[in-house]
Amino acid sequence: KMDELLQRLSQAAKDQADKEAEKQRLEGELRDIQRQVHVTEQRLKNALAEYRQQLIELDEADRIISVALRSQEALRMFRTKVARRKIQILEKEITHSFLELTHKSSLISAVRIDPESLRIALVDSTGTELPKSRLSSGERQMLAVAILWGLARASGRQLPVIIDTPLARLDSSHRMN
Repeated sequence: KMDELLQRLSQAAKDQADKEAEKQRLEGELRDIQRQVHVTEQRLKNALAEYRQQLIELDEADRIISVALRSQEALRMFRTKVARRKIQILEKEITHSFLELTHKSSLISAVRIDPESLRIALVDSTGTELPKSRLSSGERQMLAVAILWGLARASGRQLPVIIDTPLARLDSSHRMN
């Protein structure tokens, strides 16, 4: 029986040593897994911080784009208003110039310019648009001169203008004007 007890004791010691080795191996694996978990946590934290920064940058970019789009729209509206105002000044100057040249305020009371197409229309005292064909060739010549004169006045600058025979179709009284 003693041999059997010794053999069992020896087996138990061997089993304990095997279990101790297994425990050591498992603890080593646990440390490796814990290190991997720690490294993975760090990577995830870094990735999360990077994604947060990217989100902040995207929000900032969206805000900048939104402000830029609103600014573009404001500038577009401003340009349209300025253009309309300049066209009104030009209409007034062309009308004034034409009336000075022709002395026919009963025929035409205003010159209108379409802000989109820049088409010039002649308007009588009732507000009706007159076809340019109702003007004589001399009056059309004076309209062309009035347009140039109106442009010069509206620009507010002293610019040289050369017109080749602008008075060729006009009678003597209109030439004097």
